[in-house]
Amino acid sequence: LLAWTGNPVLAAEIAPILRWIAIGAFCNAALQIPFMLQLAHGWTTISVWINVLGTILLGPAVYIGVIWFGPAGAAAAWAATNAIVLTLGTTAMHRRLLPNEAIGFVRDALLLPLAASLLAVGAIILVIRDRPDGRFESLGVVVASSALALVAAALTMPSCRRHLSDVFHRRRLSRDFKGEKSQ
Repeated sequence: LLAWTGNPVLAAEIAPILRWIAIGAFCNAALQIPFMLQLAHGWTTISVWINVLGTILLGPAVYIGVIWFGPAGAAAAWAATNAIVLTLGTTAMHRRLLPNEAIGFVRDALLLPLAASLLAVGAIILVIRDRPDGRFESLGVVVASSALALVAAALTMPSCRRHLSDVFHRRRLSRDFKGEKSQ
């Protein structure tokens, strides 16, 4: 927020709201994986019912959240609604379409990448210790944190590790082949 606005007071005031929005956005993005599988199987009714439930929950939750906690309460209500919809939607999808894959999906596609990303960002926070003072320093921290979190999350995925291994293996073979050819 500081990199974007340049205003440290505004950034400090909006940070609690943005934290909840980030959590809600994560849950909403994670919903897309089960949703696409449901669409691929032609099972659209579950998505309709999950969205109806989410809509029913969201209105009162935002109202109560705003009354009790202000704008951060509205953002927290949105995050909580997305978390509930993610839990219910993923559970229903796995019961019908992939009954033996639920634990693996939650562990491998959600929790491990999330944990790796949070650890990477936590490491940056520990290294920096003090908040950046200006816009450009903040932008540098955001870019470095995002890149490190993305790499950490990608490395938890077997397909990404396999691809990287293949790339490095090909380069090594290519380098070895060129070295033998030039001698």
